[in-house]
Amino acid sequence: MEHWCTWDDDPTGGLATRRLRQTLRREAVLKTLALLGFDLDNKPEMRADMAHLRRRRKSVDQAGSFGLKAVVTIACTGVAGAIWLGINAMLGKVN
Repeated sequence: MEHWCTWDDDPTGGLATRRLRQTLRREAVLKTLALLGFDLDNKPEMRADMAHLRRRRKSVDQAGSFGLKAVVTIACTGVAGAIWLGINAMLGKVN
């Protein structure tokens, strides 16, 4: 398949191709954001939406971390309690 233009024979040095790729990327990003429900005409609101999403993601990640720590703490406390009861039972101190 022949290309209409190569880097060597392009009089703009590939500038037209780069601009076309940049335009296509920009249109793809804008279309994706529009499909996700972002208001592309109101940039401050869109920035606020992005900031809110970032804060939400960070809080969910932090909550997951705290939840995991709580589960590990409860499990360790249960194991320590079982060991303590076992030692007391072996020594005959449990009624």
